[in-house]
Amino acid sequence: MNCQGGRGMRLRLHRLVGAVLSLLSLVLMLAAPAVAADDVSVVPGSPSTSTTSVQVRTYRIFQDVDPGFWGEKDIVKMKLKGAVGGLPGDKYEPDAKVNREQAVVMLVRVMGWEPQAAGKKFPPGFANPGAVSSWAKEPVALAIEKGIVSGRDLTAFRPTEPALRWEIAVFVGRALQLEATAGSLAGVGYADAGKIPPEALGYVAALKEKGIMQGDDKNNFNPGSEVTRAEMAAILSRVDGVVGALREREIRGTFRSLPNAGREIQLLLADGTLNSWPLAERFWVYRQKNEVSITSLKAGEPVLALTDGQNKVGLVEVIAAADLPSPPPQPDKVWQGTIVGVSGAGSGAVTLAADSGQYTWPLAAGAVIMLDGRTASRGDLVAGQAAKITVREEQAIRVEATSTTAQVQGILAGIDFGPPESITLTTAAGAKSYQVAATAVIRRNGQSVSLREIRTGDQVGLKLRNDRVEELTATPVIQELEGRVVALQLAATSTITVAGGDGKEKTLPVGNAVEIRRDGQRIELREINRGDWVTLRAEGEAVTRIDVQPWERQDYLVGRVKNINRQARVIVVDPVAGLTGYSTVYLESSGEIRRFGSTVALSDVEEDDEVIVVGRVENGVFVGELVVVIGSRAE
Repeated sequence: MNCQGGRGMRLRLHRLVGAVLSLLSLVLMLAAPAVAADDVSVVPGSPSTSTTSVQVRTYRIFQDVDPGFWGEKDIVKMKLKGAVGGLPGDKYEPDAKVNREQAVVMLVRVMGWEPQAAGKKFPPGFANPGAVSSWAKEPVALAIEKGIVSGRDLTAFRPTEPALRWEIAVFVGRALQLEATAGSLAGVGYADAGKIPPEALGYVAALKEKGIMQGDDKNNFNPGSEVTRAEMAAILSRVDGVVGALREREIRGTFRSLPNAGREIQLLLADGTLNSWPLAERFWVYRQKNEVSITSLKAGEPVLALTDGQNKVGLVEVIAAADLPSPPPQPDKVWQGTIVGVSGAGSGAVTLAADSGQYTWPLAAGAVIMLDGRTASRGDLVAGQAAKITVREEQAIRVEATSTTAQVQGILAGIDFGPPESITLTTAAGAKSYQVAATAVIRRNGQSVSLREIRTGDQVGLKLRNDRVEELTATPVIQELEGRVVALQLAATSTITVAGGDGKEKTLPVGNAVEIRRDGQRIELREINRGDWVTLRAEGEAVTRIDVQPWERQDYLVGRVKNINRQARVIVVDPVAGLTGYSTVYLESSGEIRRFGSTVALSDVEEDDEVIVVGRVENGVFVGELVVVIGSRAE
């Protein structure tokens, strides 16, 4: 009896020890070193700022896809996008071989064609349609229509046989319509290229070029190898990256935060909106090829978020900034104001003064410019015009301007015959040049004339449109001058210099159409002599008429000084013109001496100076009243 009790006690003790050991094992497991936060994902609900308590992800996308499995990310992405599905028992069987009908159905899905498959029937030439599984019939029929399944596959499709790598290459190449590219590629560069069927060579090369299917580390393509379901998910993921047909569940933006105690993810989208999405109960986070904690995301990182069928985020992947969508174009904005400047560099730019300030925009290539409702050019835009400017992406794409008009009065200071023709006007504000419109109306003294018939010095009135001369009215400013001819220069623009009765000299240009008369007879400009007494009529600054007066008006001598007696105020002249028989000049005490336009003393007159002496004969002597020095050998 005691033996039985001892045996029972030992049994109970053995069970107790076993329970304690199991408990200890569990405690030790929980006390194992924590995995680095950047290498795992956290379950929903963990605070986004937490760095101390990270729960290791224990859930799986399928029960037989272990965390960290090489193809896990592609399987997750393709499942979320609906390109692949599971098998009974929540399994994916990643190492199982994908058969030909499965591969075709997956490809139809990743191309975004699944909605088109509804109701599709096999064509009459397709052999043994009954061999295709019921769930695959419509997608395979669509694949035949799209040309994915063609050629020998129409008579020997073999739907349940494992798909070989070269066959997948052909299916994918046809789906991507790479026939032309495949035909142009010379070779694939694989060590086992000789084992690739000829009809697949071009497709294999094209997919290698696009990075969809590659060789192994020995540079073999292994065309006869059977494709696993995990490998098929990877190929589909790359096809999706090229085609982008399943992007309705993609959200691309800049990561901002994890609001709602880490149960949501907040992204800044390209259009500037800030939105949040709930995290699914099971989600994955990747940076490059590594799975990381969601708490490792940094504000400002570009990310791709994939949602499940309930609009919850099941995958977050850090991507390149270049893979973010471009911001949507901004709506055109219309500005109104006054043009204050137009530059001509490049396509040009226009500066507008609006109520809110002054703005400058470059003119877009092909910008539409309208002036007064008519098509115009950049050269028609000038400061002062009222304008409405349409701006798109910081460029002026349309300018609608209204002409500005003004009237200006001044003295004509110059003419430039261009092209384009322009004039310079002097006003109280200073000198300013204006372009003359080709159709400008020009009048002088009420007569229609050309620009060449107006004169500098004319009083001018302008009517301007857009700062260009549309009408020009010129009125001659008449002046008359009398005096002795001091100098005459014959040139393209001839000039005449006269000394008036006050001895002051003035030089004026002589107009081409000048009228010159002596004793009522017309003479040439070259027939005027120094010392001649003339009456000039000038319109503006140009002499238009010269009347040469008879010598009797006053006696004079023209010649070169031979001798000077300054104390007696007597000079001796070797005369070349004027009064004959007299060479000695007695200067009046009140007489004036001018040298090159300035009043000087007798001491400033030198021997050999060329002079004009004006005076009178009294009691047999020549009395000089005015001496004008017109030349000097010393100068």
